[in-house]
Amino acid sequence: MPKKLWPCIMLLSLSVFAKEGDPYVEKLWNKKYLRFSTGEEVLLADMEKNGGEVNFQRLFLRKGKRVLWDKTFSQEYGALWNRAYFVPLVPGQFIADLNNDGLTEIAVATWHGGNAVWSNLAIIFTLKNDQLEFLKTFPINVEFSRSVFNLKADFHNPKYKCQHCQ
Repeated sequence: MPKKLWPCIMLLSLSVFAKEGDPYVEKLWNKKYLRFSTGEEVLLADMEKNGGEVNFQRLFLRKGKRVLWDKTFSQEYGALWNRAYFVPLVPGQFIADLNNDGLTEIAVATWHGGNAVWSNLAIIFTLKNDQLEFLKTFPINVEFSRSVFNLKADFHNPKYKCQHCQ
């Protein structure tokens, strides 16, 4: 075998052993819409700037045709909002009352566009008085985290850590 082909063969073999992302999580990347049981809808929209690059995310709450709350995010809450999508708070639940206060929460996963996929944040909001109110952030891995928490009780556990984060 010619020595010139050896580097190409080695690179190809490395790509075979590279760990692929979770297909379930990759489908979540397109989750841009949620509907509350009370009729409110939350939507995420990519906002382009600087020659077509997505640098901002618009998050808005509406009921029917009326917009109740609208905000554009870029670097808020310690996260870069290059990409954002809704992620389940706990497995199978995108909308839940995590802190037992009678109000429901949602989580927006943010991706900063870098290689450190384990260092991204989920930003948790509460639906309160026709607005989305910031509650807290929590680290997630945008390639492997299927939800922010495993159980609702994990929200209150200060020792709980993302199992896919470093």
